[in-house]
Amino acid sequence: GKRSQEDLGPRAAGGSARGQLNYGPQKKKTRQMMDAQQEPGPANPDQAPSPYDAPPPYGPEPPDMVEQDPSARTMGMLCHLTGLTSFVGIPGFIGPLILWLVKKDEQPFVDDQGKESLNFQLTLLIIYVAAIAVASVTCGLGAPLLLLPIGLNLVFCILGTVKANDGQYYRYPVNIRMIK
Repeated sequence: GKRSQEDLGPRAAGGSARGQLNYGPQKKKTRQMMDAQQEPGPANPDQAPSPYDAPPPYGPEPPDMVEQDPSARTMGMLCHLTGLTSFVGIPGFIGPLILWLVKKDEQPFVDDQGKESLNFQLTLLIIYVAAIAVASVTCGLGAPLLLLPIGLNLVFCILGTVKANDGQYYRYPVNIRMIK
């Protein structure tokens, strides 16, 4: 909203305070112009939108709401948590796939989080295959690349589990969204 000159402090009024520079009336005009803008976007509606107005490149923003149903929260949490089964020899995409297929029509939160987790596990599978190929071609010198998907899986699955348990829609920052 609009602020009065007192709220903006001595600089906006054209004066100076101890330790502050006096920017004078030009700064005051700039501040008034900034306050006059109501929302970002092109000034002319016929003008093409700026690339800064585009959604993030890694996928759609999750809904800005919190899931209230404790059952949906638990299932959403399990969608992310079962991705860690790859550490015990079970492919990481099996758990999210089963949970998503069973619950996707019953609970929208589980549908969203199941797809997100399944896509992440499939992305990790692609990264694993690429890392194995690089390690093979380089006669083992590329073997440390195999640690990358392991670390990504551990960190992001735990973050997704915590967020889903809180009822928040989680988006993995490294994800190829094959299932929409």
